[in-house]
Amino acid sequence: MLNPAPTALGRWGPGLQLGANLQLDDFWKVGVDVAASYHPSQIDGEESFDALLVSALALEARYALDVFTYVPYVGLAGVFYPTGPTSERAPAGERLGLRATLGADYRYSRERSLGVAIDLHAPLTAPQDFPLYGSIRAYFAWHFRSF
Repeated sequence: MLNPAPTALGRWGPGLQLGANLQLDDFWKVGVDVAASYHPSQIDGEESFDALLVSALALEARYALDVFTYVPYVGLAGVFYPTGPTSERAPAGERLGLRATLGADYRYSRERSLGVAIDLHAPLTAPQDFPLYGSIRAYFAWHFRSF
């Protein structure tokens, strides 16, 4: 979801994310992921918004309470945007940012889980030029341990 946009709810679009996490202990993980979302063009009265592809590469530190069947977690990631969200003041988009994540896994087995998460993105420079960018995702995760 991008904002500012034609509606108060922003510019919705489908996205895809693929990532891997390394579990350091029962609570801490580090991860890397790549993501992309497509936001179709829209017209709202006199304003028009071109179609936009947003892509991101992130390195995340995650803290999870991995002692329950339901595993809540928070994460903080540094993000590089090869094609970032744009605005009228920053038509080329921002390249570096931070992402905060709040999520939960349902660990129905030791090897697999289903989860939901909310991500909020913020730029490292010129926050006044950057539209609010967030995502809501549902996912499947496969877990394995090498120790």
